[in-house]
This record gives sequence, structure tokens and C-alpha cells, in this order.
Amino acid sequence: MKSLLCLTIVAALLFAAQTAFAQKQDGIQWLSVPALNTGGDRAIGFDLKVSHGSIRSLPNVPMGWFLLIGNDASGMTDISGNVRVGAAAVDASYFRRFVWLRRQDSETPISRVTLDIVVTKDFETERHISVPASGLLLSKSSRQ
Repeated sequence: MKSLLCLTIVAALLFAAQTAFAQKQDGIQWLSVPALNTGGDRAIGFDLKVSHGSIRSLPNVPMGWFLLIGNDASGMTDISGNVRVGAAAVDASYFRRFVWLRRQDSETPISRVTLDIVVTKDFETERHISVPASGLLLSKSSRQ
């Protein structure tokens, strides 16, 4: 009887912990650029600005990149990055499941997301791609 009671208590605690974790994850979303067309150029920099949210994680920081993150308490967030060496340039697929964003609060959705990407083919000339809002995708986070 005591072992059944202990198992019941452990199960209840695990369920409560899982529920708390899920509630924390509710406000987290992936930002992706699913159909970025760089024309074969490689990305050497980016500038992301977000209102009503913060950077939760940038899970895949390439070697050779310099990042600057401003996670302001007001909910205005920006992150910019650029390569220090040409070999660190990335292709367009880097911007799929690019960054995790957290909503500032449960009442206010993430808004005014802008992303500018700097690309080059030859490292002598560069061009800037301003990804329109229609090209950005915010989706529920998942640890898959």
C-alpha cells in the first residue's frame, strides 16, 4: 500500500513538473525563413529586430561569427551577426528554424519582426535582402 502511495505521489509530481514546463514553453516560437532565395549567394550577416518579445535561444551559432544581442526589458529585441572569415558564410537553409523567440507576455503576440540578410557571391560585393513579413514564419517551438 505504501509503495502504491509513493508511486502515486511521484507520478503527481512528474505530471506537475511536465505541466509547468509546457506552460513555460507556450510563449516560445521558432522564427524561420522557409523560402529564402539568395540566388546561390552565401549569407555573411543578418540583422533581426523584434517587438514584444525576446531572444530565447539561437541554437546554431556558426563558428567564425560575431553576434550582438540586445534583449531589452521593454520588449524591443535585436540581434545582429556577421562573419569574421569568409569560410564561415552560411547558405539559405541556416535561416530555417533560425531563432527561438519568447513572447513578452501571454497577452501580447510577437510583432513587427524585421530581418535583413547580407549575402555575397565573391566576398567583394554584397547585397542586402530585406525579408518581408510574408516571408517570415513564427511557429510553436518543438525540441525535435
